[in-house]
Amino acid sequence: MKGLLLILRESRVFIRYKMRKNKYSVFSRGADFITYRFDQAVSGPAIKQLLVLLTVFAAVYLIWLILAFSISFFGKEIVLNREIPDLGWSVIAQMIDPGNQHMVGIAAGKDAATGDVDGWSRLFALLLTLSGTFAFGGLLISTITNVFDQRVALVREGMVNYRYEDHLLILGYSPAVHGLIRQLIGRRDYEKYRIVLMTERNVPEVRRILSSEFTRKDMKRIVILFGDRTSANDLNRTHIHLTRRIFILGEENESAHDSKNNACLAKIDRLAENILMNSGKKLNCEVMFDSQTTIAAYQFGDVRTLPSGSGTTANIVINSFSFYENWAQKVFLDRRPVEEAFPPLDFEPITQDSDKYVHLLVAGMTKMGLALGVEAAKLGHFANYSHRKTQITFIDSDADRERDYFATRFQSFYESVDVSYEDLFTGDNYFKTGKLPFINISLRFVKGHFESLPMREKLLDWTSDPDALTTISLCFNNLSANLAAGLFLPNLLYKRKVRVLVRQETSHSVVSLLRPDKEIDNQYRHVKAFGMLNDSFDFSLDTTFKAMAVNYFYWSKNSLPDKFNASDLTKMQEYWDDLPERHKWSNRYNAASIPVKLRAVGADKATAGNLQKYFTNENIALLAELEHARWNVAALLMGYDVPTEQIVAESVRTSNLAWKAYNPGDEHSKDSSYSILKKEHEKFVKSHKIQMIHPCLVAYENLNEYYKDIDRRLVCSIPVIESECEVRNSIYP
Repeated sequence: MKGLLLILRESRVFIRYKMRKNKYSVFSRGADFITYRFDQAVSGPAIKQLLVLLTVFAAVYLIWLILAFSISFFGKEIVLNREIPDLGWSVIAQMIDPGNQHMVGIAAGKDAATGDVDGWSRLFALLLTLSGTFAFGGLLISTITNVFDQRVALVREGMVNYRYEDHLLILGYSPAVHGLIRQLIGRRDYEKYRIVLMTERNVPEVRRILSSEFTRKDMKRIVILFGDRTSANDLNRTHIHLTRRIFILGEENESAHDSKNNACLAKIDRLAENILMNSGKKLNCEVMFDSQTTIAAYQFGDVRTLPSGSGTTANIVINSFSFYENWAQKVFLDRRPVEEAFPPLDFEPITQDSDKYVHLLVAGMTKMGLALGVEAAKLGHFANYSHRKTQITFIDSDADRERDYFATRFQSFYESVDVSYEDLFTGDNYFKTGKLPFINISLRFVKGHFESLPMREKLLDWTSDPDALTTISLCFNNLSANLAAGLFLPNLLYKRKVRVLVRQETSHSVVSLLRPDKEIDNQYRHVKAFGMLNDSFDFSLDTTFKAMAVNYFYWSKNSLPDKFNASDLTKMQEYWDDLPERHKWSNRYNAASIPVKLRAVGADKATAGNLQKYFTNENIALLAELEHARWNVAALLMGYDVPTEQIVAESVRTSNLAWKAYNPGDEHSKDSSYSILKKEHEKFVKSHKIQMIHPCLVAYENLNEYYKDIDRRLVCSIPVIESECEVRNSIYP
């Protein structure tokens, strides 16, 4: 019995506890709900804050109005304003305007000096005034202040949305942004356009960093937004469909940089598909990648931003580039004044009968080092290419491992050229003869520490050859090591006028501050810093237009007009926009080689109007040979395999038939025998190109006249291309 009573008592206590808890929970939930809604409103848009203000004012007004009518109901008259007999309006007037206290408690028709004053009315009015001052004046001021504060905070944090049109959009912040903005601001054709930068970084910090470099006038053109470039909502805030040009750079030191840039491209393509609605407009997207593997995929693969078979045409024009490749081209193709410019690989003239040759030493097989070496292989084709090869030497303490990586990354090229290897740690060395001895590039890999005595002896030995035009590029990831190595080379190297390139992080490094000294023979006069993060863009080196012209050459049946008209420029753009990215890169490599070709015939300093006189039959033949030598290396780097003798023979036979039937008078006729034979030959070549085998990978002397004529026609187009570029540069410097 006692046990039963104990159980009942405990049950009753538990029930009372649960009831109290449930009552508290209901009250707590209600209070939390109201608090949450209130916080959302006061921290939300201005319209919500004004609604809160009106709600509080209305609630206070109703409470006092009900109280006033209740007092009147019990026979006690409340006189608030003798000039406003209506009680409801007088309550509002008293809440808004507390300055009429002298009129409270005095009935209409009475004199304020002699009339009876109702003390209860004045007490009522005083309390009413205090609540009105709080509900209207205080909340109104705080609401307005809050709206301004929030607006300022949104602007400061980059969360405000504006209406943009014809703007330049940069997605992602890194030190490279500084150089890009400097270039954009300096272009006359972009001076009217706003620059919109969207970043995931702290916007006030980014604004502070940019403000330290750019003027107040420049900063007025720059809008900084906070956002994720892979978010459709954030991209919509930038009005991407109205942009003039999009630069996808990515954030500094972020993981999965290339993957996020790819995702950004896909998002932009999808948004453009939904917004532009097949209007014919395409968005120009310049996208920067970090990995050599990603760049290779874009250069040599069929890259799609939308799934295959999605039923959509391309909505964006992709122009991919690499920070490292940009710098490699900037180093070897610099167009600045001589005192400031980087020296080209052939910094002394190399004539057809010259014994001089280029020797590039790359210390550090990093991403930058690899980019320099590959760029030198693409550009290192000079007038004496048939008897002097360009030597590229890679130096690294892990050269054996890096060599293997290079061999797998560029298999066809590695197998085709002469390769030597030397291990300064063990003394081991070997030499491999390339499958294509006519390729005018040779590679050397040296394993050892750059600062070691054996390596310094090697440097002295390599630079002792008076015919060698030597450039040493220090590309280690340790920038301090680069600086020390560049300033403490063997003294004899400086006296031999060896060009030294030192990779540094910013434009304010010690190397950047070195200037030639007229009073003494400064040994550092040929030492230059490169690879700076904030100075990688140079629109003067942009080969896009030249590449478009080269592409138009092939579309125009291997010819260009003497002068481009509006129709030509329109077609050029259309053909370029529809071109797969891998073919764009092929045309870019051709365009980038034009300055090297001009130096080969001594025309590098000539104006576009005077170029034609350098294109004699002899020089045209030489440049055609150089173009084929360049193309051979480019094709190998793209991964094309060497053709068999049977494939070459059949290619020569079919192209010979087409060439014999060639008649300039009917070359555009679809029914001519030339056109039929030409199509048969192209079908044969295409069947092997699909298998990544190119029948034209042969020495120039073994090349059929059919292709030699194309090379001659192409180099003859250089004056036309340069002339059009000169006109464009005069308009848009």
